[in-house]
This record gives sequence, C-alpha cells and structure tokens, in this order.
Amino acid sequence: MSSLPPVEQLRFFDAAARRLSFQKAADELCVSPAAVSQRIRALESLLNTELFVRHTRRVSLTEAGEMLATKTHQAFTLLNEGIADIKQLQARSVFTISTTTTFAEQFLMSHIDRFQNAFPGVDTRILVSNHLVDFRQDQVDVAVRQGLGRYPGCTALPLGADRYIAVASPALTADFSRGEPVTFITVDWPARIKDFPRWNDWFELQGMTSPACGRQLSLPTEALAVRAALNGQGIALIHTVHIREELSAGALVPLLGDTQQLLASPYRYYLVWPEGTANPMAEAFSHWLAGQLN
Repeated sequence: MSSLPPVEQLRFFDAAARRLSFQKAADELCVSPAAVSQRIRALESLLNTELFVRHTRRVSLTEAGEMLATKTHQAFTLLNEGIADIKQLQARSVFTISTTTTFAEQFLMSHIDRFQNAFPGVDTRILVSNHLVDFRQDQVDVAVRQGLGRYPGCTALPLGADRYIAVASPALTADFSRGEPVTFITVDWPARIKDFPRWNDWFELQGMTSPACGRQLSLPTEALAVRAALNGQGIALIHTVHIREELSAGALVPLLGDTQQLLASPYRYYLVWPEGTANPMAEAFSHWLAGQLN
C-alpha cells in the first residue's frame, strides 16, 4: 500500500481547494501565499499530476484536483469531528465509584439510574472490588465499603445501620414453620471480620433454640447467598440493604414474618474518600445514597 502524502501538504491543498484561492487559503492558515503555493507544488510533484489550473487572479481545480478535494474535505471533516468528540468527552465529569461485589449487584445497579437522572452532566464509572482502595493510585473518587469506619487519611460517612434478616423462598419458609429440615446458607466472611452474623446469634435473638443439626451451604458472597435463597436452596441471613427488591416483590420473605428481630452487626457501610480534598460530587453522592438507604 502506497504511503500518504504529508498531512501538511493535504491540509494546504484542502484550504486552497475550498476557497479556490491561494491568498484566502494563506489567510486561513496564517501563512504567506508563497508557502501555500510551495506546499501544493510539492504535492503535485509527489502525485505527478496537476491539481490546480493557475489563472491570472484565481485558480480552479483540475479533474484530479476535484477528486482529491472531495476526499480531503471528507477526511478533515471526520478528523475535526473526532477532535470535537474528544474535547466534549474531556469536558464531561467522570465520577468513579468503587464498591463491593454484593453491594453493586444487590443494591447499586438497581438504583444507579436514579443518580444519573439526578446528575445528567456526570458520567458514572463503577469498579467492583472487595479490597481496600488506594486513592493515590486507583483513580477512584469514592469507595463504598463495609467495615468499622476506620480508614486512615479518609473521610468516612456511615450509610444507614447494618441489620440482618433471615429470609427464604415462600415454600421454604412454610417448611421451616412446620419444623421440617432446611438448609442454612452461610457466608464465608473474610478472616479479618470477627463479628460476622451467625445463625446461633440470630436464634438467640429470637428467643429460639438453634437446631442441633442441619445442613449447611457455605458461599463466598452475600450476592450468591441471595441467589441460592431465591433458588429455594436454603434459608439465608442477609443484610437488609441487599434484598430490598426481593422482599418487595415477594420472591423472598422473612422467616418469622413481622415478628422477626433483626440481627445487628458492628459492621456497616461507609462512603469513603480522601480526607482534606474538595470533592463536591462525593458529598452529593453521599446525600443521594443516604436517601436511598433510609
């Protein structure tokens, strides 16, 4: 494939072809008419064909010049549009949120359209990770994390209280009420979390005796625990934030109905961002998120 002529020569040709004047092309490009003529002569020499007919006070395009002018106009139009698109993209704000897998799947994704509607001029980017964020390297504006609120060097705003509820599909709830054997779904919490919700704690809170035996299904995340409960594979002890949609739709129901006591945990969700930095979007997002969780 033959190489293209220098872009500068094509740019000078395009300006002269549009204006049919070396002088007007020179004015547009802020150069002398001689510079325009020189670049076009070089282009004609490279292509081994004349592109302009030189008249006394004007120029006109040859057949070859007409053909090339159509293409250069299209090419530079596309390039200008591309540059404009990039500038427009850079002009828009991109708000990057890092959050845990379960919070993203079970809450944020079903509510994020409301945030985007509230802030139409902001593009939203969501990153999913269960690890702590390094704001110096990760290019993240805010992080939603579940913990004790101890994040050195960061502002940490609490987002609602952590409460856990035992839920199951309607059929399994009936089985439990009749005393039939059920599978207890548990989450394999990270080793650093010492006070994670336990079934024994839940039964004690309800004033009930924990079953001496029962099948166990251990899963790595609450999102999978919710999925298993929806599939009728057992009863699950789940953060109330994570099953709002399922409870509202009746796909999952409280194991003891309205009499159930919710199990508290010292761990709660926090919105975190670097301390001492002005971040109006972080504050706006925190107010919006708190409103959705309350």
